Amino acid sequence: PRCAIRYLDNGTPWIGRLRVPSDQVYTLYNFRIGSKCYSDSAFTLKRIPVELSGLPALRTAQADKRVPATESLQFDLGRPARVIVAYDATAATLPNWLKAFTPQPQVIAAEQLGTERFFRLFSKDFPVGRVTLGGNRAENFSGELFLNYLVILQATI
Repeated sequence: PRCAIRYLDNGTPWIGRLRVPSDQVYTLYNFRIGSKCYSDSAFTLKRIPVELSGLPALRTAQADKRVPATESLQFDLGRPARVIVAYDATAATLPNWLKAFTPQPQVIAAEQLGTERFFRLFSKDFPVGRVTLGGNRAENFSGELFLNYLVILQATI
């Protein structure tokens, strides 16, 4: 169907040349309730907006939550996409790089051992090519961040 372009398939690759700020492993997965959202932690997705369910996402590393770099996570998009960043809802101010993204009204909840944590959503459209995201604690962030951000991808038609 027409909406199938939004999801992972065996056609054009979504992401290439993934570069991460550490030696942690980042992987591509389907964003769904019950999915593990970090490669190195037991957090699972508990509540997500229905329109994001099944979209491709990057399983980031919780260990990278303290990265202060302005340019941290990099990847190449194989198709134009809306990059949605789920950022720790406890942040008092956003890092400079995230201020170029548009706030979204939805929230996401993840759970670890019975404790629920919340993320606010921010989105920005990118053409085919390189995407560079800053670190979780990049310039001008403030607050005590418990979570590293999550990345969800939605193809733009």
